[in-house]
Amino acid sequence: MEKSQLRQVIIDQQESFRKVEELVYRDIDLERYLRGNEIVIISGIRRCGKSSLLKLIAGQLEGVKFYVDFDDIRLSDFEVKNFQDLQDLVIEFYREELDKSGTGQVYYFFDEIQNVPLWERWLNNLYKEGKKVFATGSNSQLLSSEISTFLTGRNKVLKLFPFSFRELLRLKGIEITGEKIESGMLTSSRKAEIFSYFLEYFEKGGFPLVLISGDLELSRGYFEDILNKDVLVRYNIKEVRALKDLVLFLLSNVGRAYSYPTLRKITGIKSLSTIKNYLDYFQNVFLLYQLPRFDYSLKKQKVSSSKIYTIDNSFLKTVAFNFSENKG
Repeated sequence: MEKSQLRQVIIDQQESFRKVEELVYRDIDLERYLRGNEIVIISGIRRCGKSSLLKLIAGQLEGVKFYVDFDDIRLSDFEVKNFQDLQDLVIEFYREELDKSGTGQVYYFFDEIQNVPLWERWLNNLYKEGKKVFATGSNSQLLSSEISTFLTGRNKVLKLFPFSFRELLRLKGIEITGEKIESGMLTSSRKAEIFSYFLEYFEKGGFPLVLISGDLELSRGYFEDILNKDVLVRYNIKEVRALKDLVLFLLSNVGRAYSYPTLRKITGIKSLSTIKNYLDYFQNVFLLYQLPRFDYSLKKQKVSSSKIYTIDNSFLKTVAFNFSENKG
């Protein structure tokens, strides 16, 4: 990629990143991720607000903030040699600020870093130079179990989820504490308002853009992206129909107990190990969660029936086949 082209893209992205937006504060202890110079990896399901969290983090830091969105189609020709070009652009754009501060403190913010080759080496180099890096990435490429392999330097993983109910209320302009609820200091109208928002949350889930736009169908697109890009492509699935039948069955039976033999009978997948692998894939990409039945014996836990829950209720409306209301 030509440096002149890269320069223009970065100028545009810097302007967008600095743009003041009204963002919803997340219930996360950000301070523990701001301390030290460890690389901070923000992982989570697609469209849960990782890019917005980068902006929230940037707002709490003083110094030069350099942002790159590698998901930008204009960076599709980005090559390893362009990493040095980025370093040059930091100096070009912020020389005056760096000279004034005297510390040379630069914070790097990278969206979808896994889209470029040898990204892990570059992040490791920045870490060795004492630079602070915050990076988001598709969970299909930045699984918690794999990050320590990619990054030889110290790192912290921040798992981000769709909005909690408290965060949805914050989006609606309602800030409420547990103490206020327990003290019974809520008016009847406020209780009714909160309950109506709970019903909305129960149906639409917590994906930020779904709640802001009111378009529940967005979650169907999210599901297709997760299934196709994060599962089918990443794990090179051959039996596509069988995998889709399995995930649709599980989403349509959220909160109900199942066993591997039961799933084999229903889906027609002959191998129990294949079923187990598929379930692991769904959990790796944060789509579904498996809750085993409690037992003091680990062996009994593994062979007992388990329940499956989804990360977001919107999938129950837009993807699952339900003939009656499912409240988990």
